Amino acid sequence: MKRAEVNDPLAMMKMGTHLYKKEVYTSAFQYLTKAAELGDAKALFRLAAIYDKGHGVEEDVEKSIYHF
Repeated sequence: MKRAEVNDPLAMMKMGTHLYKKEVYTSAFQYLTKAAELGDAKALFRLAAIYDKGHGVEEDVEKSIYHF
C-alpha cells in the first residue's frame, strides 16, 4: 500500500488492522503504533486491544488503559 509507505495515518491504520486480522501481530503493531503517533484515534483503540490481549506484545494492562 503506497499511502502507508508515505506515512498516511489512515492507510497505516488500515494496513495494521488488516495484518492484525491475519494474525501477523508484530507487523500490525508497527503499523498501528506509527498511525497512533500520527494521531489516528482508531489506531490507539486497536493498540489498546493488542496490549489487553497480549497479541504480539507482552500483555500490559497499564498500556492498554493508556491507549483506551
